Amino acid sequence: MAKFCKYCGSPLDGDMKFCGACGAQIPIPAQSAQPPQPTPVDYTYAPPAAPPYSAPQPAQPYGYAPAKPAPKKSKKGLIIGLIAGAVVLIGAVVFFIFFNPFASGGNDSPDSVLNIMANSLYSENYSADEYLKTTFEYNYAPDEDTKEKIKENADEYIGTGSAYEEAYEELDGKFSIATEIVDKEILTDSDYDDFIERLTSYTKYRTDAIQQVIKAKIKVTFTGIDKDTEVEQESDSAYFVKADGKWYSANAI
Repeated sequence: MAKFCKYCGSPLDGDMKFCGACGAQIPIPAQSAQPPQPTPVDYTYAPPAAPPYSAPQPAQPYGYAPAKPAPKKSKKGLIIGLIAGAVVLIGAVVFFIFFNPFASGGNDSPDSVLNIMANSLYSENYSADEYLKTTFEYNYAPDEDTKEKIKENADEYIGTGSAYEEAYEELDGKFSIATEIVDKEILTDSDYDDFIERLTSYTKYRTDAIQQVIKAKIKVTFTGIDKDTEVEQESDSAYFVKADGKWYSANAI
């Protein structure tokens, strides 16, 4: 495309910087700005990273609920159980030491022994066997021969004696029996030693089982059933022995 000087109108060559006719400087046209080039985009396909592998879980039936973890067992129950077991064991040991369950006789107090003795000796349905259960000599005899001799003597003595005969005569053989320990003292020191010596002077009874000896004053009262009359018998030298946790009568006089 031909170019002309804008001042004089003379034609211009393409590379002229000044007009050859008027000498005016030919302005250089401004170069149009280059539009910004877009950043190239990489459209290369890259597959997504695979998730970590997890083994498939088996299908559960409808209504299934996962089991809850078992609660930890408390040691408190174990400790309580051990303590309870120890208490039971100690109780059993004490019972066997002080309340020998294999003893055939004896009772829980001197009063009970006296009541059984009196009713066994003097009641209408007297019993030598019941009387013998209350005696230390019979229950702690050294051998069976000694026990047999004691039993023979008891059979002869049962239902006899001045108090019984007097009560039977005055009360027509119909009476009730009441017993009472009026006074008592625990034997100690020399009195205890004297008692053991008298008790074993003829027969070596098993005195190692004795825990306590009581000397008592006792009273037996016969009261008439058809008559308003009483007959009393008293003794100042009754002895009661505690052996293996039970009480017995003893005739160490």
